[in-house]
Amino acid sequence: MKRLNIGLFGFGNVGRGLYDVLGRIESDSVHIRRICVRDINKERGVDAEFTDDADAIFNDSEINLIVEVIDDAEAAYGIVKRALKSRIPVVSGNKKMLG
Repeated sequence: MKRLNIGLFGFGNVGRGLYDVLGRIESDSVHIRRICVRDINKERGVDAEFTDDADAIFNDSEINLIVEVIDDAEAAYGIVKRALKSRIPVVSGNKKMLG
């Protein structure tokens, strides 16, 4: 089975919740590879690879799914659009982006 390597945009309530759930299932087939956040210096209390550069996710050839859960509809649209143009599957939690 192919490993799912996730590039996560956002680490607020939803992003942290996804991280925690995936951590509890202890699966070798699903992994959050990198997390893009607004403030790279903020302490988050988890052992994960954080970045504030979207290119670090989009240019990582190991990432094969992008999950976008940020609170900025315009930025979310840009992330989703870029993922689709790059032919990377994307999941978005941003309903406001569609309005």
